Amino acid sequence: MRAIALGALLLPQFALADAPIWRVLLVGDDLTLPASIETVGAMRQALVTQAGRPVEVYEESIDVVRFTGAERAQVEFIREKYRDVPIDLLMAFGPQSLRFVQEHGTELHADVPVVFFGVMAAHVATPGPGSSGMTLAFDLPGTVELMRRLHPDRRHIVVVAGTSRYDRGWIDLAKPLLAARTDGVTVSYLTDRTLEETARALHELPRDAVVLYLAMSSDADGARLVPRDIAKRIANASTAPVYGVLDSYLGQGVVGGSTPSFVAHARAAAGFALRVLNGDATTRDRIEPGPPARCAVDARALARWRIAKAALPPGCEVEFETPSYWQLFRWQILGILAVIALQAALIAALLLQRRRLRSAALELHHERTFAAHAASLAMLGELSASIAHEVSQPLGAILSNADAGAMLLDSDDQNRIDEVREILADIRRDDLRAREVVRRVRALAQRREPELKPLDLNDVVADVCRLLEADAARRGAAFELDLDPTARVHGDRVQLQLVLANLVLNAIDAMEHVPVARRRVQLQTRIVEARAEVRVSDAGPGISKEKLPHLFESFFTTKPNGVGLGLSIARTIVTAHGGRIYAVNQAEGATFTVDLPGIDVDRERPSRTNGVAANA
Repeated sequence: MRAIALGALLLPQFALADAPIWRVLLVGDDLTLPASIETVGAMRQALVTQAGRPVEVYEESIDVVRFTGAERAQVEFIREKYRDVPIDLLMAFGPQSLRFVQEHGTELHADVPVVFFGVMAAHVATPGPGSSGMTLAFDLPGTVELMRRLHPDRRHIVVVAGTSRYDRGWIDLAKPLLAARTDGVTVSYLTDRTLEETARALHELPRDAVVLYLAMSSDADGARLVPRDIAKRIANASTAPVYGVLDSYLGQGVVGGSTPSFVAHARAAAGFALRVLNGDATTRDRIEPGPPARCAVDARALARWRIAKAALPPGCEVEFETPSYWQLFRWQILGILAVIALQAALIAALLLQRRRLRSAALELHHERTFAAHAASLAMLGELSASIAHEVSQPLGAILSNADAGAMLLDSDDQNRIDEVREILADIRRDDLRAREVVRRVRALAQRREPELKPLDLNDVVADVCRLLEADAARRGAAFELDLDPTARVHGDRVQLQLVLANLVLNAIDAMEHVPVARRRVQLQTRIVEARAEVRVSDAGPGISKEKLPHLFESFFTTKPNGVGLGLSIARTIVTAHGGRIYAVNQAEGATFTVDLPGIDVDRERPSRTNGVAANA
């Protein structure tokens, strides 16, 4: 199957190679000009690709404009050069080549059909026997009309042309057309001048002028010029907009014109030539018009002279237009905008979420502070009897000492001054004791914002023991302390006191039915892997396995008259300090552990000290 497929692909190539070769001799006015190179190149490509058989194209540039006395030599040269080459078709490109072929065709190759192209209809009188062709559809009136449409306020047309026979032919076409205008527009001609003189004149044009450039293939000095290159010099020198009559001028600075497309004309001429080669009888001695002229302008020249696109006639093509970024990258821009919009929406959502989280955190903070304050008040309510006892003791002692001091002062014994001093010292000590009790109670009862700072965890434990010492003694419980001097944390003293006080009171409550001799509350501080721990242990019955997982839930309590908020608030406070709180059962009783981030744990720890607080 592959062999069959390969044969099917190669068969047309073999058939093409076996077909007779068509040989075409093309004679041109000047094949070195840019417009000629573009036109002949397009014609050759179309001829070779559409022929269906091998085609050989030979090109000869006669250039009779520059070499007027060498025509006979040109004939002899071409005849001798192609004496042994069987030519199938003779093509003439340009008006001078058409005349050359019509006059000398039989000398070059007798009985060979002639096809011409690149010639205006005005330059074709009669094709002559055995010649036919396609005219080039120049539209000088259309170019003039475009000038007047885009510049209705300009009243002066300046025509620029050279001095060669080709240039004067353009002038002969333009003069009757422009002379027929009766709309008040004046016409002047810049001809028979050197290129420098023409450039200077164009630089001094009045403000109401517009320039029509025909062609300048030579100037007054006889210098050989390329009309397309001169178009650029004229457009750069002119202080007025420049319009042209050839397709090749577009892109050189001229605004535009109604011009035939050289490429389209060349392709159409190639099709006509193939019909002649194939023996189409309808082409014999036939002249056909080429593709119509088209209105085309240069977008850069429009911008230079501030000409709006809306002023162009319908169907006028705009070339050399730089596409906008939107036209080049429309989908990329839309994609980027979509991503930006998505990112903006995401950022807005994140900011809103952050604001809500901040608001919720602030609200939670206030609620936690309020709950801690409420828990403090509740705890102080429970300790009211102990507090009253603690305060009443120093107050009663103060009263007794005051009475004793008064009695000593009323006596006449002057030797009892030392006893009075001792009484005053007792009064001062009892006053300070009462003041300290009031300070601790006030600190717990006061509602304030948390104040985080470095704390000695042992000081917090000591404050709680002093606060609850009287209540513990009243209920037959004692404190056993095992403190690590290096136990330091970063936290709020009052809130941590509240947490430990809650745990200590719960421990005392848990030993309500335990013999008095065993009612011991153990408070231990230690450093474990850069963490500071406070353990509160009791000798009670422990916590049932069913209740242990729910201890720190809100409104869960193991006490008959409990509310169930103490441990929940304690967990909230500990969590806010970056720690955790948990409970485990021991062999005797339960242990609650408060685990907090420690500070200053790298230094060497001194040995621990053990002690038992005496009941007051």
